[in-house]
Amino acid sequence: MAIKEQLEVVQQGAKVWNEWREVNDGLDYDLSGANLVSVDLHRANLNGINLSSANLSNANLFEAQLYEADLSGANLFGAHLAGSDFDAVQVEDTIFGNLDLSEVLGLEHVDHYGPSSI
Repeated sequence: MAIKEQLEVVQQGAKVWNEWREVNDGLDYDLSGANLVSVDLHRANLNGINLSSANLSNANLFEAQLYEADLSGANLFGAHLAGSDFDAVQVEDTIFGNLDLSEVLGLEHVDHYGPSSI
């Protein structure tokens, strides 16, 4: 389950999140199960974050850094993913509906632990 302080920060958007993360480097970042519907996270540093079962539908993840993030069970329906980095991202039961994956980086290096929906 998402850590309350981290959830409150990330819901304020990428600029606030990135600044907070620089000051709080080295924490275990956990946004699992978070409701992040339509949140603007363009260019957010989400590397290594647990986003399992998070609802990211219609979120703006343009050029977001997701290296080694856990997206297992996450809902990305309608999310804007152009330029985002999926290198070493973990997926299983992840929902990739109503979105364009053609400009997502690192798709060839995604770790598939089970089927996902497109």
